[in-house]
Amino acid sequence: MTSPAPALPIPTLHTARLKLRAFTEADAAELFALQSNATVLRYWDSPPWDDPAAAHRFIVACNLMAEEGTGVRLAIEHSSDASFLGWCTFNSWNPEFRNASLGYCFNENAWGHGYATEAVAAVLDWAYTTLDLNRVQAEADTRNIASAKVLEKLGFQLEGTLRQDCTVNGDTSDSWVYGLLRKDWEEHQQCNKAGKSWTAKLDEPVPEDVVRLLATVPEWFGQPEANDEYIQAAHTKETWTVRDHSGAVLGVTLVDRHFAHAAEIHLTLVDRQAHGTGVGTAMMNAIEADARARGVRLLEVKTLGASHPDVGYARTRHFYERCGFLAVEETDLWGPGTPCLIMVKPL
Repeated sequence: MTSPAPALPIPTLHTARLKLRAFTEADAAELFALQSNATVLRYWDSPPWDDPAAAHRFIVACNLMAEEGTGVRLAIEHSSDASFLGWCTFNSWNPEFRNASLGYCFNENAWGHGYATEAVAAVLDWAYTTLDLNRVQAEADTRNIASAKVLEKLGFQLEGTLRQDCTVNGDTSDSWVYGLLRKDWEEHQQCNKAGKSWTAKLDEPVPEDVVRLLATVPEWFGQPEANDEYIQAAHTKETWTVRDHSGAVLGVTLVDRHFAHAAEIHLTLVDRQAHGTGVGTAMMNAIEADARARGVRLLEVKTLGASHPDVGYARTRHFYERCGFLAVEETDLWGPGTPCLIMVKPL
């Protein structure tokens, strides 16, 4: 049996754009509007609220959680105008096991601005700085790619899937389980600091690093035959890398030159610990600048098509879309069951 945890003072946290603070009764109306929004609660593990009194019970529970020492739940507002954006919770804190859970919820108008990543990073920094915390766990509906991206940007690692673990209003869904250890967080923080000045360079072949990096992201690269091809290609193809301050390779991109006017991204690979820190973007920017200087007019990449229900590659496609690539055609080039999406970027 574990001992009761001491009370947790509810912190007030500030980021570049946000203020995270204790809930007050003045938040009740906006909190109810958030939690009664069916779109916001689409992937939640409970139905939207239909009773305004639920907001008052929620605020009371927030204070009780802190008094009992099991966690804190913080309201999130924009620093410029104090507009209510949502909330973030650090809960189920167990000082003996040194672990806790994490959750967050944001208004629709706050989506797509990076607020979730910014706010959750502040809560994690507070938790790892003030508590003897070793592990944080978070879960996300497998259909909620945006939430999964937030967690991965913060260094969380996908550890497994809970099959059919939620049924809300008759809708049964699976959940991903993510974990973040103290060492993961510290490594991610170091990568973020370095990532402000990542430089991608044309390099010598680094097949050993390709082997190592492939092993860090098995959910993307889990087919031995395909990995063998990538490793062989790494011995001969044009190689671009990002290295950290010690010279260790964090990212590799292999490039094919088919014609004077066209080049292809054969492989882009980033160490899991550096996901979300700009390594992949730095390589794309450097390769594009070099391609333009060579007179290349078209950059191509092939990836898994959207007709295959692989959420990891949905994020890959989103990355290339953000880099300016356009989908041209989905083909059976790679055989039945493995749709190949051809994407191009005019330079």
